[in-house]
Amino acid sequence: MNIQDVCAVVVIYSPDSTAVDNLEVVANIFDKIYVIDNSESKRNNVDLGLICNSGSVTYVQNNDNYGIATALNQGVELAAKNGYLGVVLLDQDTKPNKKLLDELVYIYNERSQVTPVAIIGSNYSISAFSPKKKLFRSVSATTVITSGSLLNIEAYRGIGPFNENYFIDGVDSEYCLRAHLNGFAVYKSAAVLIKHSIGSETKHRLFNLTFTASNHSGLRRYYLARNTIFLCRDFFKSFPLYSLTAGINVIRISIYILLFESEKKIKLTCLLLGLKDGFFNISGKKVFK
Repeated sequence: MNIQDVCAVVVIYSPDSTAVDNLEVVANIFDKIYVIDNSESKRNNVDLGLICNSGSVTYVQNNDNYGIATALNQGVELAAKNGYLGVVLLDQDTKPNKKLLDELVYIYNERSQVTPVAIIGSNYSISAFSPKKKLFRSVSATTVITSGSLLNIEAYRGIGPFNENYFIDGVDSEYCLRAHLNGFAVYKSAAVLIKHSIGSETKHRLFNLTFTASNHSGLRRYYLARNTIFLCRDFFKSFPLYSLTAGINVIRISIYILLFESEKKIKLTCLLLGLKDGFFNISGKKVFK
């Protein structure tokens, strides 16, 4: 795979000035970008004109939030239709390192000589780039986050699209686990290639230990809990340790909400509802009235 064979897909939702700044960085790395806008309103908080009117950018406005999985599938299909072999997936909160594309393509070419590769994820930092000298340029991984990852479109055809029943949260994990079951490998770069934020993280000290709370909204807690049930149901037999860890993570997050986060009642109520809907196999977009 050559660098010219790879484009970028960026999923945005009610973008802010930081999202615009990140898009400008992406535009300096890739010759072609597909921007999929999941904003529910035709009017965004910022002007995307300078970027989206560029000849290198194809802008798709959904006028509704179809979820990250649907948006990713839209972007990948556009890339495939236009002859690309690979696509780097990004969301608006991710700022890529200028070496991102070169490094991911190098890792893909190196690893694909040994085994079929589904996706190469980027190591990331939420604060600053801090690449360190590593023995290997990449490591095998069970799952990687979609943002900052290089997706092999040929493998995507064999694995199938991102699971739109998940809507958001766990979409990346589900795809990676399904990739393994279909005989494809997943890798992650050793070097930090993106700056990426997860929620609105805050640090807390308790019993002389430091804990990090993500402070996600109640709606995100709902999807996390519900889709964890889906993951455990679908993959426990093949990935028991991963599934068990995912279940424990829901418990950990519940404790963090109780100890460190605001809006405790709303978030815990949403989380419990997510568990309930997961058990009853209620999927897709959730609308709270």
